[in-house]
Amino acid sequence: MPGAPTSLANSSGIFLGPDYHFDLLRPGAALYGINPLPGQPNPMLPVVTLHARILQTRRIDALQTVGYGAAWRSARPSRVATIALGYADGYFRTLINRTHVHLAGHRVPVIGRISMDLVTIDVTRRARGRAPGRRAGRGAGPAHDAPTISPSMRAPTPTRS
Repeated sequence: MPGAPTSLANSSGIFLGPDYHFDLLRPGAALYGINPLPGQPNPMLPVVTLHARILQTRRIDALQTVGYGAAWRSARPSRVATIALGYADGYFRTLINRTHVHLAGHRVPVIGRISMDLVTIDVTRRARGRAPGRRAGRGAGPAHDAPTISPSMRAPTPTRS
């Protein structure tokens, strides 16, 4: 269409430089924390972080399971923390055993299934002094670990009462 604005640059294209910008830019997935430069460090900075309180910690023996359906099994004696966060808060249920949270500046793995109101994390290596009441938080955002860009990723986090 003559006179219509032109657009070529999506999230990745923006970083190719001004020759590719034309009239409009479409940052899209980069706005959700997804790296627009495959194979390179992510230039995008998180704009939101999510924090949740640790409700309890427990020691478990080797080979014990955690989560609905025994979704995670401990390979060694472990210390597990339960945090006040779940899919009802907008945390993705699809992130079973493949994401992390930050605790006192350290990445710790999320283990077991994401339930409605609770998430469990393995704090074995960070267990000293981690008592209930401490806060755990997300670093890069759920979009960083999610397998795809779904409509739920763009949906606002629900308001809990």
